[in-house]
Order: sequence, then structure tokens, then C-alpha cells
Amino acid sequence: QGYVVGPDVLDWVQEITQQETKTFAGSSGAKDAGNFVALVDVRPPGEADRIDRGAFDKSIEGWRESGERIPVSWADVPGFPEPVGWVDPAKLREESVFWLCLEGSIDLDGEHRTQAQQAVTALKSNAVEVKFDYAVLTSDEADGVRKLEEVDIKAFTLMPTSEGRAAIEREEEAAERELRQKSQEIQLETRPRPVRRSQGAAERPRAARGRLSAQPDR
Repeated sequence: QGYVVGPDVLDWVQEITQQETKTFAGSSGAKDAGNFVALVDVRPPGEADRIDRGAFDKSIEGWRESGERIPVSWADVPGFPEPVGWVDPAKLREESVFWLCLEGSIDLDGEHRTQAQQAVTALKSNAVEVKFDYAVLTSDEADGVRKLEEVDIKAFTLMPTSEGRAAIEREEEAAERELRQKSQEIQLETRPRPVRRSQGAAERPRAARGRLSAQPDR
């Protein structure tokens, strides 16, 4: 018994089978509010795949026309990305022959606040790698090198370098020390203070004892 598969399912299967990932190094910066810029070297030497100049153009235009933002995830642990922000397609562009410029925002008030703060710390420290999720739409191969002529961008994932991990650890340790200090200050402020007796109250019992000892024996 066979099953009839509709065109939507076929398109979905084809899209899934075409998807690939690549991880690139780059330079980055971020502000405390979460806005960031990253320049990604998408054409490093020695790659088996070569991305043509203009290979991203149609994909970028498609994202701009859709009105949607390109999702950005954070993966401190490989294989477990958490959505933390987005790239603005209107500002996504190729810079010179080698670089793709990403501008976007990390949502520090979203569902994954810890991961978002880690991403901002690593971006500010210029210590991230960027993984592309994409689909190869057209390509050509010659002399063992695959030339990617048209690439459809699906998403980006930020990952910390070793320097990024060190920066995150330093910031988290500093935040923990600050939290302990504030906790100690609160404890000191709320600790009950001993009640001091007035000097007159302290002298009255001694005066009473003196009067009793002065009475003659009967």
C-alpha cells in the first residue's frame, strides 16, 4: 500500500536534505543593551568549498522581503543551541571579498536570559565563532573544489572561543562576588541590635542594695 505525498512535503524534504552548516571565525563587538556587529570570514583559505561573491544576495533579498528577522542562537554546549536573538536582514551585507557583516540584537529580557548574557559577554570580548545553517541552491565542482554559487541562509549560531569562555567565567565570578557582598550587607542591616540600659536604670539596683545593708540588725 502506497502513500501520496503532497508537494509541500516534498519541498520540505528537499529543503532538509539540502541544509548544511559551516563554522567561521570573525571579529565582533557588542553593547550592554545587546546590539552587536560581527564580521565573519566566509572565504577562509584551505576550504574545500568556495563561496562565490554574491552567493548570499538572493537569500538576503528574500529575508528582507519577508519582513522577518534571521534567528540567532547561542551554543555554549555544542549541539544544544538556545534562541537568544536575531540578525537584521536590512543590515546583512558582504563587506569586501572575504567578509559577511552581521548586525543584530541579543534579547536580554527573553526566555533564555543566562545564555543571552553569555552571548553578549563573548561578543564584547571579540571571542565568538559563527555557525551558518544554510542550503546550497546551486553549485559547481571542479578540481576537488565545490563552488557554492547560490546559498540560502537559514539561521546563525554563536559559539564561544576559549577566550570567550574565559571572559564568561570571569564575569559570572564577579557577579557572584557582588551578590555575596550585597547579601552580607542586607544581613548586617537587618540584624537585631542589643538593647542598651540607661545609666540610671543600672544604678538603681546598687542603691537599693546599699540601703538594705545599712539597716541595723534586730
